[in-house]
This record gives sequence, structure tokens and C-alpha cells, in this order.
Amino acid sequence: LRFVKQLEHAGCALIAVHARYRGNPMHRRSGPADLRKVCLIKAAVNIPVVTNGNVRSAAELIEALQCTGADGVMSAEGALDDPAIFERAIHITESTRCRLRKERRLARRRLVELQTAASTGVDPSAEGGRADALQEERRRAR
Repeated sequence: LRFVKQLEHAGCALIAVHARYRGNPMHRRSGPADLRKVCLIKAAVNIPVVTNGNVRSAAELIEALQCTGADGVMSAEGALDDPAIFERAIHITESTRCRLRKERRLARRRLVELQTAASTGVDPSAEGGRADALQEERRRAR
């Protein structure tokens, strides 16, 4: 961490971290990427951090971003195998956002139902409960 802080202090604008261990001369890198190290580096500096290592699919790309908090991801093998890896990651992320928006709307609706039930004393899950609660609420408002 001291080294990345020195880089930042010297004016480095971005740090790219290959999170896999150095291997032997025949296999330059070995083992899975240690994303915890990227997290530590990201927390230690105030400049963008890009993670790299074991990103072979759009799902792994998203996981690397989420696990590390990194500002970006590099992928060599994944991009060679699937040149659209970054486009797929964007599509997955957008699909997730849409799903989360829908779930948030449903949760808000359920919260309103529960608040209505609490104020009217009518169980919204009981048959006819929702309609009865709304009718009771309208009657009280008159």
C-alpha cells in the first residue's frame, strides 16, 4: 500500500492492478485473482483504480467491479474469447437495474398496504382486505 500511495503522491493519475500472483516463466500468472488486494488499494488512494485478472466473462467483470469498488476493469483473455464482453456486462447491469426498479416499486406498494393496514386495522393479505381497507380509508376521509 505504501507503494501505491507514493505513486499517487508523485502525480500518478490512475493505478491498474493485476490481481493474480506472479507464476513461473512458463505461465506468467497463476491462481485466481486476489480481489481483496484491489479493495485495499482502492481504499488507500484517491485516484481511479482499475482491476485486472480472471475476468473471462461479463458476470466475472461485474463481480470484479462489485467486489473491489474499482473504477474500471481490464480483461485480456476474456476480451479475446468474447470481444463483446464489456457490452454484455453493460446489458446485464441495465437488466439488473430494471429488475431492481420494479422490485422497489413493488416494495413501496406493499409498504403503503401495510401502513394502510396498520392505520385501519384491516389485514391486507386477508381476502377482500385491500378493497375493504381502501373503502374504509375513503369513508374516514369524507
